[in-house]
Amino acid sequence: MTATKLFTAIDDAADGVFDRIRGNRIADQIFYWLSFVAEFSILWQIIALVGLAPFSDLRDQWLRLVIILLIESVLVNQVIKRITNRARPNPTDKLTTRPRRPSTTSLPSGHASSATLAAILLSIALPQLTALFVVLAVLVAASRIHNRVHHASDVLAGVVTGFVFAGAALLLF
Repeated sequence: MTATKLFTAIDDAADGVFDRIRGNRIADQIFYWLSFVAEFSILWQIIALVGLAPFSDLRDQWLRLVIILLIESVLVNQVIKRITNRARPNPTDKLTTRPRRPSTTSLPSGHASSATLAAILLSIALPQLTALFVVLAVLVAASRIHNRVHHASDVLAGVVTGFVFAGAALLLF
């Protein structure tokens, strides 16, 4: 099986799963707001600000997270997406909400990348909250598929990208 066929199979399977709940007002609202609050890494910045910045022994980790999220965002949205140049999935009429459709291309998902990166770095700083960070990251990534602004394979590529950035951050800092 070629990579293109594999990605298509993954995308089609994920869309089949999400099509079952698209149009459900509660699911649509949850995924809409998860995408919205994670725009520009705002969700992760707020969590870091509340969870790390007030504590002098964690301030350096907060600053590192802010810097690496900024670098990740610029590289993903202004470099990697321009190279891959993959079209976003077609919108669906099933949704009861209308999420923002970014003007950038689709691969990789910046939301999934920043969510993965932030969840890893926040889990290192605040290990007692790891489960919360992982659940939030998974839900934010899933919201991009549910809202039809990314293919499932874009989200998987975003998760891998987030892991790479987290590894680089850990090596640098």
